[in-house]
Amino acid sequence: MSYSVEVVSTPEGLLNLRKAWDHLARRAEHPNVFTSFEWAWVWWQQFGTKDLLGRNLRLHILHLQQQGRTAALAPLLLRTASWGGLCLEKLEFIGMGMADYGSLLLEDSSGGEVEALLDYLWRERKSWDLVELGQLPADSSPAKRLAEALPRSPLHYRLRADEPCVYIPLTTDWAGFLKTRSKLTRETFHKKANRLKRLEAEGLRIRILENPQGEPGLLARMVALEKKKQVRGAPVLRVLNAAEDFFRLLFDTLGPAGQLYLALMEQHDRLMAYELGFRYGGKLWAYTKAFDRDDAYYSPGTMLIPAVIDYGFRKGYREYDFLRGDEPYKKRWSPHLRTTVGFEIWKPELRSRLLAKIYFSFRLRLYQWLWDRGIWPFQL
Repeated sequence: MSYSVEVVSTPEGLLNLRKAWDHLARRAEHPNVFTSFEWAWVWWQQFGTKDLLGRNLRLHILHLQQQGRTAALAPLLLRTASWGGLCLEKLEFIGMGMADYGSLLLEDSSGGEVEALLDYLWRERKSWDLVELGQLPADSSPAKRLAEALPRSPLHYRLRADEPCVYIPLTTDWAGFLKTRSKLTRETFHKKANRLKRLEAEGLRIRILENPQGEPGLLARMVALEKKKQVRGAPVLRVLNAAEDFFRLLFDTLGPAGQLYLALMEQHDRLMAYELGFRYGGKLWAYTKAFDRDDAYYSPGTMLIPAVIDYGFRKGYREYDFLRGDEPYKKRWSPHLRTTVGFEIWKPELRSRLLAKIYFSFRLRLYQWLWDRGIWPFQL
């Protein structure tokens, strides 16, 4: 049966999609906080029209319908990028650069929705130069079906490996999880736990907040702590400092929706460490963390993880996802990796082929160079 495609390009249109969006997002094969309506709405409210680098953004959500029902959503935006005098229009997932996973939202995992979306992109190819669909779980239906459909399309493309995400299946509490670790690891954690126990008499406490928006001044304390963040003595990406208004809006939107958690380690009123994450689709998603390097002896960032594992197991969450990033500590926690892939798509015309070669080759190198120096490139 044929599909019709509507382009949703206004905030009002985005709001009108909420019911259909929620339906598709929550029944997805891999429920994903970064493809939820709430994430898209908060991100667009904060960064809509222009991104952090001042470039134009336009909503370009593809709403695929069949007989009046929503069959699929491609949560895209159109970004104007300029490189050394070259100007191009690129379609990408909403929120990429801050999102750790992306995906298409499909009603039927075996239908023709992906082919219909690619057919639309081909018919409307004059409206864009490049398409980048990044961070799709490699074993998901959208990723598999894109890989199957693109070779049959007149569009050109390249499949790339994106950053994997380490995760822990939550099949037991912290005590049970620790029993699966090596003897040396168990002894190390017992020593660290004893250090913290001695601090309890001096006001140490660990809390898990489900509604952090209800605690006045908390975000400001987190921002101040993040300014001290370093890894191996070098400055690192400071996410909260780069987008404090976005996280304030995130607190106010995802908090009441029951989609946030915040693990805190405090000594009286002094914040020693925090981990900010999401609760969505039966999983915990560890988004960003920081600790006071003056407290490094107590390993505060590491010692929040047992509290989150206990919380997740007690509340019935199935998985604790560390999200993307190659920090060595993640691989020490779990051997489980979720691989992700990205699709770089361009047109057969010479100009589009040249833009793809320049953009996709050099952009990623620059992105990594900036990231390694603690500079947030947001999305180039």
